[in-house]
Amino acid sequence: MKRWMVIVNFTRQVDLALIPAERAHVQELMSQKAIEAIYIASDNSKVWLVMQGERSEDIEQSLTLFPLHEYFETEIIGLNP
Repeated sequence: MKRWMVIVNFTRQVDLALIPAERAHVQELMSQKAIEAIYIASDNSKVWLVMQGERSEDIEQSLTLFPLHEYFETEIIGLNP
C-alpha cells in the first residue's frame, strides 16, 4: 500500500449534527489502518490525514464516504516510502 497526505480544507461552516458520525467514520478507518494519522488545525479549518491506498483515486473515493465530504475540498499528495 502507498501512503498519501490528504489536506482537507473546509469551505464552509459544517453541520455540527454530523460531527459524531464523522468521528465514528474516522475511528473505523483508523482501526482498519486506512488512516495512519490525523492532525487538526487549532481553528478547525483544516485537517491533515495520512492515508493508505494503492492509487490517489482510491483515496478520493474513500473521502466521498466521509459524512462531512460536502463541506470540504482536498489535496492528495503521494508520500515517499
